[in-house]
Amino acid sequence: MSAILDALRRGHARVTPPRPNPGAAHTDAVLQTFGYTRFNPAAPVNRLRRLVGYLLSAVVFAITLWTVAVWSAQASTARRPLPPSAKARPASAETHNNLGVLYREKGLLDAAARHFQRAIAIDPRDTRARNNLGLVLVRQRRFAAAAIQFHAALATDPKSIEALVNLSTVEKESGRRDRARTWLVRALEIDGRSADAHYNLARLEDEAGNAPDAVTHYRAFLQCGATTRPALVKEVQRRLEEILVSASGF
Repeated sequence: MSAILDALRRGHARVTPPRPNPGAAHTDAVLQTFGYTRFNPAAPVNRLRRLVGYLLSAVVFAITLWTVAVWSAQASTARRPLPPSAKARPASAETHNNLGVLYREKGLLDAAARHFQRAIAIDPRDTRARNNLGLVLVRQRRFAAAAIQFHAALATDPKSIEALVNLSTVEKESGRRDRARTWLVRALEIDGRSADAHYNLARLEDEAGNAPDAVTHYRAFLQCGATTRPALVKEVQRRLEEILVSASGF
């Protein structure tokens, strides 16, 4: 015991060196990255700086983790197959019908015919597409092909007034007026207020010189078609007046 005290007095006692602190070294490195110089860790200000260094390290680590998570989620979404509802859907028969009508009104008959044919390919029982295609074929003077479409529409819907009226048009353009009249009479038997049937039958009788029957159907058209066919009302009124004036001898 006296020997130890003698050694301490002589200054030869062994002093344990401080252990290195890896965390402090890391913090020092971070702070130096942000522009801080080396400091004394024992000072209060330096302890605050070390705390700031820890916080900055945690923020950088959190941002790194967040970036990796976002990239992983995006990559997973890109590899995931699209649900059926998100995939491109083929155009419906109704869409092709509407496009065909648009092209027909612009006089692009070949394009209109293609859309009506696509609608029929989707739904062979689509009477609207059949009638629309038939009308395009009539304008192209392809009466036999048009009749096939109108008969197909009538086979699907035997009470289709549109198909019956269109068949009468084909027969009239083909020079078969009696058969045209038969289709129109059949249409009126199904629907006595069909403005299209009355108008076409009035024109047929008028052109045949049958004024009384023409007047009957012109008047019926004015009663039934004022709202459905307003563009034809003035024409019918003028023609009806001409017939009545001619019949009265004035």
